Amino acid sequence: MEGDNFAALPVVDQAGRLVLYGIMFSLDRVSSLPVQLHMRVRTAYPIDDKIPATYGVVRFRHLVALRMKGKKPPRIVGAHRKRPKLP
Repeated sequence: MEGDNFAALPVVDQAGRLVLYGIMFSLDRVSSLPVQLHMRVRTAYPIDDKIPATYGVVRFRHLVALRMKGKKPPRIVGAHRKRPKLP
């Protein structure tokens, strides 16, 4: 989804196996609520075979700081950019 962010998190499933979970979310500034940012999880699912194409890696803390300033992280499209890895 356009404007959404993607996080890949390793989690342990009920069988004790390490599974990579993909989470699509949006993080937007708001002025009508008593909070400054609104995070909405769009979808979350286990990644079994192929990781979706990403535009590099950004730490969540840095993403929050950028969104507070009304900015978005740059899209890195180089072949040597960091990408999530399957466990």
